[in-house]
Amino acid sequence: MAQGARDKLKAVILAGGMGTRLRPYTYVTPKAMLPVGDKPILEHIIDYLKKNGIRNVVVATAYQGKQIEGYFDDGSEFDVDICYARSKKPLGTAGQLKTAEAFVSDTFVAMNGDILIDVNLRKLTSFHKRMGGIGTVALRGYQLPIKYGIVKVSRSHRLSEWKEKPELNLTMNIGLYVLEPDVFSYIKHGLPLSLERDTFPLLIRKGKCLYGYLSETKYYDVADVDDLRELDKRFLTDCEI
Repeated sequence: MAQGARDKLKAVILAGGMGTRLRPYTYVTPKAMLPVGDKPILEHIIDYLKKNGIRNVVVATAYQGKQIEGYFDDGSEFDVDICYARSKKPLGTAGQLKTAEAFVSDTFVAMNGDILIDVNLRKLTSFHKRMGGIGTVALRGYQLPIKYGIVKVSRSHRLSEWKEKPELNLTMNIGLYVLEPDVFSYIKHGLPLSLERDTFPLLIRKGKCLYGYLSETKYYDVADVDDLRELDKRFLTDCEI
């Protein structure tokens, strides 16, 4: 993708959740504004987007959204252009994305406001354009250890296979997407909906082309208090994510 095309590419950051698993921190601070090292999670995300050539950002807010606006304002101090899609209440990832519909008219990036990654957006968006689907989901490998011995048993009760504490190799969604504006027509306005549980399964059922892009990215999901503490410790030790 050419530099000019990347400059025009917008990113929608979904930052409206209540972060209930991060209480008590999120009683007064929105999840996206919790600090990791010397700055909020959302600032790390904006730095990541800038590094990848994106400076047009829509932040979809709800819970404690004024704190986000008070910190970032129009984005000029952070060398980006920020506008806000506001909701009075959290609406889930799909419902929150729907609030940004008026700000988007072309291919765009959407990402959760609680993840830290290093996916190459140039490669991701080029892949998306080449495939020509309604959306591309960024993925990474995930190894799930099983702490038990797993066996297969034949109909005659004979053991046919034994794997002691195997590791399942899976593919996981990391909360980063390249989407076409057509996706908005599959999200109902004002309803609490999830991209992962509602919209993407609906697109698949409708026969829409949704693709997966596998990357060996670093990935940190600030899902709960333990995640936040571990990530902050890692940053303070290594001075980088």
